[in-house]
Order: sequence, then structure tokens, then C-alpha cells
Amino acid sequence: MATTTLYYSRGSYSWAPHMLLEELGEPFEARRVDATQGQNRTPEYLKLHPRGHVPVLVQGDFVLTETTAILFHLADTHPGSRLSPAPGTHARARAYEWCGFFSTAIHVAIRQAFRPERFTTDPAGHPGVVASGLEALKRFYAEVETRLESSGGPYALGEQRSVVDYFLPVFHRWGHRRSLDMTPYPVWQRHMDAMLARPFVQATMEREEITPTGLK
Repeated sequence: MATTTLYYSRGSYSWAPHMLLEELGEPFEARRVDATQGQNRTPEYLKLHPRGHVPVLVQGDFVLTETTAILFHLADTHPGSRLSPAPGTHARARAYEWCGFFSTAIHVAIRQAFRPERFTTDPAGHPGVVASGLEALKRFYAEVETRLESSGGPYALGEQRSVVDYFLPVFHRWGHRRSLDMTPYPVWQRHMDAMLARPFVQATMEREEITPTGLK
């Protein structure tokens, strides 16, 4: 079996596959990429990811980017984990729906709130971009709460934990990082508490030197 390497940055989107890899229990190497030091712009790294983003999963000659793709690949290649619903089922479709919501709505709003310079080159426009992102996050976080409440179980898809549940701690933590009031989301908080109680989550937080609300 090819050696598995995950390139990640602290507390970023890459935390989700980092958690999943840790839970699967097979050996892997976690390599931190520090964008503040330009490590994501080196020629070596850009060969792996031309846009300089994380995460990147490398297994031998196979290089995979995009968090959703990595999560489903890992879950599908470890069917005993039962973290990936069977193709063609409603649960699989619902998992895709959740992940699409994360990528096309929540993550975009997060980028507005954290990185307004990516949306306008005019510094005078940055406060407006940040404000728009924060307002969108409040709407989207309320939708997460409603979805979790109506799931019929403790997890995003109901009674069975899935790849979706590895995304949710990332966004919950980012809400705290932007000083959002997270008290309106008690169901999501229960989900977060349950994930934080799992040893594999604690292990990745130690490695990444993060806390549920910030950095160590």
C-alpha cells in the first residue's frame, strides 16, 4: 500500500480529512503547510496544487485535491468505516447536498469574512465584503442548525456518522474565530461536543495546535 501524506494548514478546511485519516487508524504523514511563510507558493508545492491551497492528499503517484473529494475517497476505500453512504441511495445524495452547501455557500462566506482582499482590490471595499460575509454566515449557520435538528439522529445524516460530520467542526470553530454568537445553535453545539470527545479529534487538535475556538 502506498504511503499516505496529507498536506494541511492549522485549523483550515484540511482539518476535516485530517480528522478522518486519524480515525481510520492507518499510518499517514501529516505535513503542515504554513502560508504565512510562503510554503504554499513554493515550486514543489505548486506542482501538487497549482492554486497553492490545502488540503492535498498524496498516495504514491496519486495526488488528490479538494476536501470533499478527499473525504469521499478515504471513506469509499475504507468501506468498513461505514462513513460513506452507498452510491445511488438517498443518504449518498444527501451527503453530496451537504458538501455542496459547505463548499459553495458557507466556505464562500467564510472567505468574505476572513479574506476580503480576494473579492475586491479596493481596500475601501473590504469592510463591506466582511459585513456581507458575516451576514451570510448567520443565515447559513441557522440553516445548519435546522438541518441538524431535522436529521432524525445525532449526526448530519441521522443515526449513522458520515463524511459530512467531519466538516461541521471546522465551520463551528470558524464561527468562534470570527466572534459570531454561537449560542443560537444548540443542536450544532451538541454535535460539536460529541466530536470533540472523540480521541481522534483530540489527536488532530494537538498536532495542529488548535482549540475549539482558536489557536494554541
